[in-house]
Amino acid sequence: DQWAHWIWREVSEELRTGEWIAYRQGQRCRLDYAVAADIPTLAATGSLSPQFPKPPTWLVIGGLGLVGFTLAKAALESYGGRMVVVGRTPASQFDPLRQQRLFDLQAAFEVHYESFDVCEANPTQAVMARIQNEIGPISAVIFASGQTETAERHRSAAPSDNQRGVSIAKLTWADLDGQLGAKAHSVSNVLTALDPAALDCVLFSGSLSATLGGLGLGPYAAGAAFWDALAEWGSAKWGGRWLSIGWDSWRDEHPSDPPADEASLGATLLDLSLTSEEAAQLLRRLLASPH
Repeated sequence: DQWAHWIWREVSEELRTGEWIAYRQGQRCRLDYAVAADIPTLAATGSLSPQFPKPPTWLVIGGLGLVGFTLAKAALESYGGRMVVVGRTPASQFDPLRQQRLFDLQAAFEVHYESFDVCEANPTQAVMARIQNEIGPISAVIFASGQTETAERHRSAAPSDNQRGVSIAKLTWADLDGQLGAKAHSVSNVLTALDPAALDCVLFSGSLSATLGGLGLGPYAAGAAFWDALAEWGSAKWGGRWLSIGWDSWRDEHPSDPPADEASLGATLLDLSLTSEEAAQLLRRLLASPH
């Protein structure tokens, strides 16, 4: 049996720690990373003139975690305008890091913070109506939300799966709802409360797992794939810039548990993970691109 032969070869040969092997159409594939030295500098990408007819009014879904804060800051620094950041945690309950992030944004730009769950339809409708009545129509949306609190509690209950998620055999509806369901509900509620045809830009902060997959990342990859498909569909239906970014791993400059991260990803993958500055530069290039 060919499969038995392949499996025996893998378990009997000495592999590098953390090496990932996959078989695709009879071919043995080994996941590897290399630093791309020929990526043009930001200055070489051409003009960074805004792709908006007027200064945008941003809506950022995802709070002030690493991804939400990085994308919010990069968008404002590149294109200006005003911004509403939405998260589940009330500002009064922020940890010192998030307090500092909100302070930094509000010190330089007009930034409002709203606390509610976009997976709930009625609060989303009410808050969106109030926001647009106060500061004007939303013209650009960034979806940078991660997972629901239910999924986070489920994962943290199993320490061995804390970093990589759970296997398919162990998946529950809570896992699916925490990733795929959360993304679908949040997008549906926000776009129902806005006028999608009037939006100049809709950005989904997705994941490379939608293309490459990954052990224990089934629901997460499904949610990212949903955003990829929605970006294509939304652009065709309503026009404007609908983009879905398949991010690779990000390097958290303020990790809460560095040893666990290193054990999960390995030193090599951590070294090649995106820094927040690299991610910000990539966002600027994508938004400046005419394609």
